[in-house]
Amino acid sequence: MNTEIASCFSSVVGQSQVVANRVLAHSAYAAGNNSPYSVVFTGAAGLGKTQMLRAEMAARAKATEIRFGRDASVSMIRSPQEIRLAGEAFFEFVSQVESGDGVIIDELHEMDSTVTVQLRKLKLILKGLLDNGQGAMRSVKIDDDTIISRPKHEVFFAAGTNYPEKIKDGAAIISRFGGETPLSLYSESELMLILKQMSEASGLRITDNTLSLLAKCGRGTARPLESVVAYLSKVASVSGKVTINRAEALEAMRALSLFPLGVSKREISILIRSNGQGLPVRMLPVIFAVEPKSINANVSFLCAMNFLSIRSGVVNLTPRGGAYLEQLKIEKFTVEA
Repeated sequence: MNTEIASCFSSVVGQSQVVANRVLAHSAYAAGNNSPYSVVFTGAAGLGKTQMLRAEMAARAKATEIRFGRDASVSMIRSPQEIRLAGEAFFEFVSQVESGDGVIIDELHEMDSTVTVQLRKLKLILKGLLDNGQGAMRSVKIDDDTIISRPKHEVFFAAGTNYPEKIKDGAAIISRFGGETPLSLYSESELMLILKQMSEASGLRITDNTLSLLAKCGRGTARPLESVVAYLSKVASVSGKVTINRAEALEAMRALSLFPLGVSKREISILIRSNGQGLPVRMLPVIFAVEPKSINANVSFLCAMNFLSIRSGVVNLTPRGGAYLEQLKIEKFTVEA
């Protein structure tokens, strides 16, 4: 493993196996190996895909510098929508690319949200990549007058998306990246570290026991924690108090309707409605007017927390679930069926 390339991923929290694999891929490329190296990160919002893509950008630049002794041209597009602003500059890059250069695309699923000439061309380019994930390009016919063929150069592509299923021809496109590289949910300790980093970056200090309280609300992702830190930062700018204790964290959670342990409003309602004689599982999608798949995820989570039990197709509130509801009342959270 190249230590300079490894240092590009030093700010990434968690995802240890994914990071190790990516460091190996870039280190091998730097050493002259042309094994597959393009990548598309998938997973829920708040798992650090954008941070991983920034690390990919730095690692690719470093690998190209080591291998070819020159600076790489690695462009990062925060969303395919930016291509509308960049216009033909993106395709000028593709036509002039040298070995080691690359493009990084965040929010890849937005590629189909607006039909533009540029986005159509981008899709054709991505589908023109070789299936081995190396980034070598076949001849790609973009329109009646334009054909891109890059047989001599390797183009590095990296992308991230929360919704690979929303991409038209997504399976074909993602296969050009060597398939999906899913990111794992964070552990509580990893979320505590992320929360500490976010709060310190905002000039806040969160006490240790409060870090744990907030980290558990993340439910494996950092997205809810971003909202909490943003809220606390606003409060601190007014009050001048930068040390956050448990009471102040609970106040922020109440203001944001963020319940302890990351339980959602709908799940709170399920707990309340299942108290007493229970609630038939088959009725839940009707009661809440949502797809069965979504309700099943809610029920699975509540059962995993031992807040609900299921018997003969009926969900019932457990003593632990009842105690959780009581604690919400004590801590002045608004709970509604």
